[in-house]
Amino acid sequence: MDISFYHISGETPATADTALPALLSKILSTGQKVAVICPTPERLHRLDETLWTYQKTSFLPHIPFEDIVADSKEVQSAHPITLLTAEEVAASSENLSNRLPLLLAGTEKAQALLSKSTEKALYLFQNHPDVLPTARSFFGTLKKEGHNLTYWQQDDKTGRWGKKA
Repeated sequence: MDISFYHISGETPATADTALPALLSKILSTGQKVAVICPTPERLHRLDETLWTYQKTSFLPHIPFEDIVADSKEVQSAHPITLLTAEEVAASSENLSNRLPLLLAGTEKAQALLSKSTEKALYLFQNHPDVLPTARSFFGTLKKEGHNLTYWQQDDKTGRWGKKA
């Protein structure tokens, strides 16, 4: 499995949520659909709001997984971005096989479930002292398991991504 690590320059989950629209837009421009895996329902709802309001003149079309369950697979296919919590991954693995998983910090355990249904994933984490040790450990574990890893870091001043490994 190919996994790209994205190291956000800010320390809070809110800074990660601010960086996500640009990253998601870039992914969508390739024609790929995305499943964003959030650590908590609260984070999912905050990201849901961010994707609707990050710009005054546009939004990123998305749907929370709980809305897919209430509706149908046709509803999901109309939305290129699905938002779900780590707990919802097990219940939705067949619905995610055609989507690029983007794991947010705090969802590391979901990767084991995803590796059975996808060949590529992204992992986004912020520059916080409580998050960095987990991200480093996750990187080391995946490397030992033989996954192909790349590491991207966001520049503090420009917000651009630079490949570091």
